[in-house]
Amino acid sequence: MEKISYSKFCKKMWEHGRTHNNNEDSQDAITGVIVYKSENWDVPYTEEQRSYRVSSWNRCFQRGKIAHSMFGDCLDGKDIGVRLDLYKWKIDYCYFD
Repeated sequence: MEKISYSKFCKKMWEHGRTHNNNEDSQDAITGVIVYKSENWDVPYTEEQRSYRVSSWNRCFQRGKIAHSMFGDCLDGKDIGVRLDLYKWKIDYCYFD
């Protein structure tokens, strides 16, 4: 796993969207994981509990869209379909899986 910054993560997602049909049903979508910093919460969470898998079909990775929503699923399986763009959580790092 190569840890990358959120800006590099977004750049790769946007580049993928330019060359592929990015939509919710697309077989061409790529996924990656955003790991949030532990300082975002008052209680300790494991790295897995702070990690959310997102797909390139999210509107925030598609240029020209009015909406900029980003939904993700926590790697621990407990939070599915969380609208991550509504939170002001600080990002630790990202990676592609």
